[in-house]
Amino acid sequence: RITLQLTITHHIPPSPCPSSLTTMTLRALKKAQSALKQASLKDPTTITTATASSTAVKSRKLYGWGNSSSNTLPVVNMDASSSSSDGGGVASLLSRSISSSNVIHDCPVELTGLMHEVIPFQIQDIAGLAAGKDSTGVVMNDGKCYTWGANKFGQLGHDPKVVGAEVSFPTLLETDEIMEGGGVQKLVLGNSFSAIIDKAGDLYTFGNGGSTMSGIGFLGHGDGNDYIIPKKVESLVEDGCFVKDVSVGKYHTTVLTEEGEVLTAGPGSWGTLGNFDPEEQLYFEPVELLAEENIEQICSGSEFSLALTSEGIILGWGRNDKGQLAGGGGTVVDMYALENMPCPIDDEFLSGKVVRKIATGSSHCACLTEDGEVAFWGMKQYFVPTEIQIPTQAKCIDIWCGGDYVCVLSEDGHLFTFGKGKYGVLGNFSKSTSWVPSHLEALKEKSVVNVCTGINHVLCLVEDNNS
Repeated sequence: RITLQLTITHHIPPSPCPSSLTTMTLRALKKAQSALKQASLKDPTTITTATASSTAVKSRKLYGWGNSSSNTLPVVNMDASSSSSDGGGVASLLSRSISSSNVIHDCPVELTGLMHEVIPFQIQDIAGLAAGKDSTGVVMNDGKCYTWGANKFGQLGHDPKVVGAEVSFPTLLETDEIMEGGGVQKLVLGNSFSAIIDKAGDLYTFGNGGSTMSGIGFLGHGDGNDYIIPKKVESLVEDGCFVKDVSVGKYHTTVLTEEGEVLTAGPGSWGTLGNFDPEEQLYFEPVELLAEENIEQICSGSEFSLALTSEGIILGWGRNDKGQLAGGGGTVVDMYALENMPCPIDDEFLSGKVVRKIATGSSHCACLTEDGEVAFWGMKQYFVPTEIQIPTQAKCIDIWCGGDYVCVLSEDGHLFTFGKGKYGVLGNFSKSTSWVPSHLEALKEKSVVNVCTGINHVLCLVEDNNS
């Protein structure tokens, strides 16, 4: 960490982020490194050499299941929802027209190929996935980004002319400023607003900025305005902050800097900002009680957030009406329960264990320990972290939470799901609730590479084991 003796006058006290003078040099360096990397990807000699000296790249396919509201899973028209009536396999191609109706798929549907007439990118080039309430996005290796789905609040980041209209097909997010920063590193889609981190470490937010009823400051730009085109959060640039991660809740945004500092913005109701104060924060402010912690991960539910320290300890703050922050005791949680400052989430099961991954849904959480153990709590199902037995001999290596469900990945590439099965989000040919994890049989011949869980739909990138 570099510290310079400078006098800074700003809306918040100087943070642990590097000074703005040092930042200009660092940002220029990051942009130059990103440009060199992109140039190497385009260099035929580099590509040929890499291919000759490495094993063949396995072909990848993109699957999706759950609710395809606003065409979040853009497949060709089906006579009916894909389900167990399809003969127990992946949904088949029945026509060549694109469906934008509210179709429900309760088993994995192959999007690769089915979207080939409308997607302007190669599945093989996907670097990241994003899923919101009723929106979908992909980030490409070259830093480009495509979004589609519901766009009532401009949460897709497209031209203002299409605000309020459904974007039915994958559409390029045209942002020259982001590409100047090396392109998109991460995309996060929320219910009504979204966020992007570019490869230079700058944060962009866009969509709904707030309202009289919900409060304002969702986007952290110092006002309550809506911004349809992704707008750089200039206050973070001025404060010399490089953003490592970002998560969005129903009305608040949480940021993790490369220095390990946690910042929040938005309304403070239900303790979502972690700073005791229920008032709105129009700019990103540090969560003061985390100042001495080295935070490695963050994630946000509807009206609460979690942070994971480098020592593997979970801290949570915000609404706790369904046991999402643990505690409460017994089987009843006060509907007005909240934690307005970060508090440790620990119990008998987590005692002495090191947590390596955290995930949040609308009102529940899950975590993964360094030994591959899975714990789940919230949703008024469990009020303390409770171990969930995953039916596999392989070690569990990753975990994701959707609206009311959980996905778990084992190191042999198999996916397991449990939770509320509404809209078919468990992918097991059913819409029923199951608290017992089950293997996703439809993908048993595939190796899962990446998963992204939205409120009511799932995206899954796989490799063919036989390729």
